[in-house]
Amino acid sequence: MKHKLLILALASLAIESHAQQVLPLDSCRAMALRNNKTLSSSRLQLDMARYTTKAAKTKYLPHVSAVGGYELTSRQISLLSKDQKSALSQAGTNVTGALHNDIT
Repeated sequence: MKHKLLILALASLAIESHAQQVLPLDSCRAMALRNNKTLSSSRLQLDMARYTTKAAKTKYLPHVSAVGGYELTSRQISLLSKDQKSALSQAGTNVTGALHNDIT
């Protein structure tokens, strides 16, 4: 039992000592600068100010817009067939004729 505990304790020490490493001062400074929330916030504010200035400067530039269109009028385009067209063209006369007969 004591041997098992001793082996377990030595194994945990070996794992812990392997996980730790010594960092030089330059890498510690670089890591601190990379993980500093204040510096990253300041960088974002600086970028935001640059983009705001850029957007304000673009308002002074001239704006150009163009719209074009083309319509082909050499032939007639219709969604109705010839029978439907004739029925619709005579619809007014048929209704007024029927109303005229009912009135008289």
